[in-house]
Amino acid sequence: MMKRQRQTSLRMTERGSIRTTLLLALALCLTSEWFVQAATPLQQQNHHHHQQQNHHERNLQETVQGLQSHFGANSFAGGMVIPSTNPNVAYITGQVGAYNCFIGAVSLTNNDKTLRFLSKQILEGAICQNLSLNSKESQLLLLATAEEGGLFTETRQTGTTRATQYGLIAPLLFAADGAQAILQPGLLLHDDPVQYPKALVMDPFHDDFAYLVSMHSDSKEENTHTTIDSEPNFTYLRKYGSSYFITIRRILFNDKKILPNRAWSKEYAVTPQNSVEANVVVSNMIYSKGNLLLVGYTEGSGTAFGNDVGSGISGFVSKFDTETGNIQDTPARVSLGTASNTFTLLYDVCSESKDAEYIYITAFTSEKEIILIKMHAELLDIEWQAPLTTNQDVHDLMCAVDPSGEVVYMAGVVADGGTVSHTTSSTISLGRDDVFVTQISADSGAVNWLRQLGTTKDDRVASIHVLTEQGGLLMFGDSSGSLLASASKNSEVWIAQIPWDGSLPTTTEVSSQVSNDGGNVPIGQPVYDDGDQIIPPDDSTNDPPNVPNTPPD
Repeated sequence: MMKRQRQTSLRMTERGSIRTTLLLALALCLTSEWFVQAATPLQQQNHHHHQQQNHHERNLQETVQGLQSHFGANSFAGGMVIPSTNPNVAYITGQVGAYNCFIGAVSLTNNDKTLRFLSKQILEGAICQNLSLNSKESQLLLLATAEEGGLFTETRQTGTTRATQYGLIAPLLFAADGAQAILQPGLLLHDDPVQYPKALVMDPFHDDFAYLVSMHSDSKEENTHTTIDSEPNFTYLRKYGSSYFITIRRILFNDKKILPNRAWSKEYAVTPQNSVEANVVVSNMIYSKGNLLLVGYTEGSGTAFGNDVGSGISGFVSKFDTETGNIQDTPARVSLGTASNTFTLLYDVCSESKDAEYIYITAFTSEKEIILIKMHAELLDIEWQAPLTTNQDVHDLMCAVDPSGEVVYMAGVVADGGTVSHTTSSTISLGRDDVFVTQISADSGAVNWLRQLGTTKDDRVASIHVLTEQGGLLMFGDSSGSLLASASKNSEVWIAQIPWDGSLPTTTEVSSQVSNDGGNVPIGQPVYDDGDQIIPPDDSTNDPPNVPNTPPD
C-alpha cells in the first residue's frame, strides 16, 4: 500500500482546487444546527472497560464541556497552546474580521464544569496564525502576518525590502490570571516580497534559541479567493504569492524580548519536474532527537525535499541540524497512491516528547484515504499505517500524542457533506464541512473510536491539544453555524473538551462571560527589523508600563 521512495511529479494544487462543492440532501433536512452526531465506537465496551481500569493512573475527569463565542466580528480559529506550568488555562489566537487578530485565555477548570473565557483582546492590523511557548513555558510567542501599513510595518528601515506580506514573531506576556496580554518587542520579517511564518520550535536545551520555518515567494500576485472575511486567511489559504520556497532560521531571544541577531538562516528551493511550476507547502516542524523534523508536500525535488516519485504530488519528511540548519541524511518521500495522477499530502507531525523513538504523521491521498503514519524518528522508516476512508476531501488534518504514550488523536475537516469510515464503523454528516476526531492505539494502529460533529453549515477544527490534568483532548475551531451556542456572527470560534472515551459536547452556552468585543492588546516597544538594518533597542521602552505578573518559570 505504501511506497516510500525518493522521487515526485504533477502540478501542485492548493487545497481549494482539490475541494469540491457538493452538498448532501441530508444537510437540507436537518433542523437543529447545534445537534452533534457521533459514530458508534469500535469495540466500545472492551475499550471503555480498559479505560475504567486506568482512570486512577491518568487522573481523568470525565467531563464533556464546550463553548462558542466571537470577538466582535467574524472570528476564525488559529493556534492554541496549554503550558504544562499552568495546565488549567488554554491560550488561543486567530483571525477576526478581514484583517485583525484576537488573543484569548480560556479557563479549563471550573466548579460548574464549564469552560469560560478569562480574557478576550484584539490586535489590529495583523492576522495571527499560531502560538508557541518558550522552553521554560513562561512566555508565549505569537506568529502573525501583516500587509503594508499593518502592525509593526512602520518600523521597517528605509532602504530595506518593502514586502507585500510581512511576517511577525513577538513575545506575548499574559497576567498570571489570564486577564490581560501585553505584546513585547518582536521581529519583523521582510526578506522577500511575501513570507508566511509556519512553525516556531523552541530548543529544549537552550532557553534563548528558537527555530522558525517560513514559506516565501518572490511573487506579489494576489490570490483572489482569500480577499473576503468569510474564510480564514492563514491556513491552506494564502492571499499572496506563488512558487514558494522555504527558509529555516535560528532566532535568539532573552526572557522578555526577541534579539535582533540571527545565528543562521538557510533557504531551500524546490526544483520543478517536467517544466511544471516549482512549489512547496510546509505543514509543520517539531524538535525530535536533536534535529528539526519538517513535513510537507511538493511537486518537485530539492536538497531539503528529496527526489520526486514520478507519479504526482508527494509528501516529504526532512531532518535539519539545529547548529547549522543543514539538511541531515536523505529526506523521505512519501507516496501512498497507486493511480497515475496521484497525490499524498502530509498535514502534520507530532510526538510524545523530544526524545520519543517514533513520530506520527497525518496524510490525505488522492484515493480519499485519511492515514495516520507511525514513523521511526531517526531512520524515517514506516512502522505502521492506520487508514480511514472518506467520500469527500479532507483538510486541516492534525495529530496529538497522549502523554501516556498509549494513544494518538487525529482530527480534521471532512468537506461538503462527507463522512469518515473505518472497517464496519462510519460517521454521519450534518451537512457541508464537518469535524471528525479519532483515537488510535499508538502500539498497533487500531482505531479505538471515531466521531464526527458539525452543523448544517461549515465547521472547522484548527488546533488540538492533549489535556494532562483533565484527561482527553481539547479541540479549537470555528463554525458558521450554531455548534455549541446560538450564533450571532457568520463565523464564531468554539472550544470543546473531549474525554478519553470520545463523548461529544451536547450542551450550549447562551452568553460569554466577558465582552465579545474584547479590548486592544497593549504593545511594548521596540520591534526589531529583520532587514539589512536593525532598529537599535531603546532600553527605556523595553518593558511596557504596568506589566502584569507572568506565569512562574
